[in-house]
Amino acid sequence: MLSKPNPIVADGIWKQYKLGSGSKIVQLARRWAPWAVDERVISDFWALQDVSFRCEGGETVGIIGKNGAGKSTLLKVLCGVTQATRGTFSMKGRVAPLIEVGAGFHQELTGRENIFLNASIMGMTRAETKTKFDEIVDFSGLEQFIDTPVKRYSSGMLARLGFTIAVHIDPDVLLVDEVLSVGDLAFVLKSYRKVEEIRKRGIPVLLVSHNLQLIRNFCTRALWLHQGKLMAEGTPNDVCAKYTKHALDAAADAIAAANAEGDSYRVHSDESLALTDVKLLDGEGNACTHFETGGHLSLEMTVESDRPTGELIFFVTVWQGETGHMLVCQNNRDDGVKHPGLEKAGATKMTMTLPRLPFVSGVHQLSISISEDSTSNVADWHEKMFAFKVSGGQVGYGGFNAFPRWDHG
Repeated sequence: MLSKPNPIVADGIWKQYKLGSGSKIVQLARRWAPWAVDERVISDFWALQDVSFRCEGGETVGIIGKNGAGKSTLLKVLCGVTQATRGTFSMKGRVAPLIEVGAGFHQELTGRENIFLNASIMGMTRAETKTKFDEIVDFSGLEQFIDTPVKRYSSGMLARLGFTIAVHIDPDVLLVDEVLSVGDLAFVLKSYRKVEEIRKRGIPVLLVSHNLQLIRNFCTRALWLHQGKLMAEGTPNDVCAKYTKHALDAAADAIAAANAEGDSYRVHSDESLALTDVKLLDGEGNACTHFETGGHLSLEMTVESDRPTGELIFFVTVWQGETGHMLVCQNNRDDGVKHPGLEKAGATKMTMTLPRLPFVSGVHQLSISISEDSTSNVADWHEKMFAFKVSGGQVGYGGFNAFPRWDHG
């Protein structure tokens, strides 16, 4: 009868680094002649701050956060690559760590020799490795290169070999740090099926990834680290939603800063005709800048003129804020709606409604222009001067959710 797998338990993990500590010579000088060293270059950096969590057998816990959040440091502490400054953790049995591409490989040895070397480091006997050798090579797909020194392997080949060894040593704990992102798609899919198989055997798995959809679909729970602190823990959907909102708020601030430096601008070529007000409204008619995929968005534009006008043409362009890619560019004339213009000086409105917002999570920018009679006769152009955020709602990939209808039978 199989024994119950031991959980991974972390209790108050802190990890400190010294920034600007300098070379060994500087460190010796600091010890024996501190007056000769500029102490201002030294500061404490806490990569982890009081991180506690538990990963039971049969769970896959995803760890998310931006670069520098402490994700990789946490895995390195758990697998013994580096020591925690404070705190304790419990993790028993044979640990299979996948921390860095090529970590643990001897560059001058062949793939065959590195299989035996790494397997022995992870606790397998030579006899056990011989028994599993053909299975390891077959899974890796590196038969042609197995007797070639790994210094000639690409990063993808190193990742394949490292992952294959780790998952074939019958681990009691599996730690994976995004190394599969460099593999080809076929191998990545096969690898995650293997991880799922390991989890079903009751093995605890920690998975670091920037792929939030992978975390949602593959993990049973999730942790969000930010600046070394555990910000949220819970279901993948809830934790990813909190992280996404935080990331979008930060992205919106960055875009606003970029706009202040000239990414947004206005060209007003006809002072008698102007776009004077723009409102983003939700389905209840309330002003809003945060929407959900599949939700309701109305864009209400007000134009004022000092004179009678000809036909008015409203152009609306939506840009994906982080990438700058144009997502849509619409105008009322091409969409079959004619605005006759103003018979006398005054104001008028045009509303563009997206009853089922197709954009997926992200910060989006709006460009709006007003033309008179001809699309080329632009009177007022506001380039990327308005923005809104999309998060939550119906899940989609790419830049849009097409909201298809599915039938079976």
